[in-house]
Amino acid sequence: MTNADFKDRLYGLIRTCGINQRYHHRLSWWFGFFDKLTKISIGAVAIAALVATLLGTDWHDVEVQFAIAAAILAIAINVLPFGEREKVYDELFRCWSDLRTDAEVQDVKIREVELQGDNKPVADHFVDRLTELLTKQHTINSKEAAPIRWLLRKCQEDENESVWGRKIRTPDQVTAKRKELESEIAAATSSQVVAAQ
Repeated sequence: MTNADFKDRLYGLIRTCGINQRYHHRLSWWFGFFDKLTKISIGAVAIAALVATLLGTDWHDVEVQFAIAAAILAIAINVLPFGEREKVYDELFRCWSDLRTDAEVQDVKIREVELQGDNKPVADHFVDRLTELLTKQHTINSKEAAPIRWLLRKCQEDENESVWGRKIRTPDQVTAKRKELESEIAAATSSQVVAAQ
């Protein structure tokens, strides 16, 4: 594996981790919100039913309606696993965060070695570590449910914008920005060569 291949794979892994961190963090928040909302609703309806009971026989119909609503909400909280899903997405967020940390540490270590030339081979221990990280990625992927595509796309766009700058969200915009930066680097390098001569 060449240095360029290694850097590309490691960069891709870090970006994948970032997208998945955003995705799972949002899902965890939403499931937590609905879990708490359902629990608060059950409590509010139960209190309203209790108050209606204490008001006397004139409120008997309201009391029954609140009791029915509380029963429906109690069933909903047991049938709809908001709390369980929140825990699952919290754990996946943690897994992706740990993997990203490991990948970024590897990125720093390989920069410390100062590999010369993109076409030179990478040391075997770096390749072994990258293989371990990619295996870990596949293990986390195997725990995933089918994605919510629109949310995953939004998370990818948010990650692109955090890396490439404001309003650089789509893959086409990233490609254009990358080409722009490469041409700026090439122009700066050629002007340095001319100045050195």
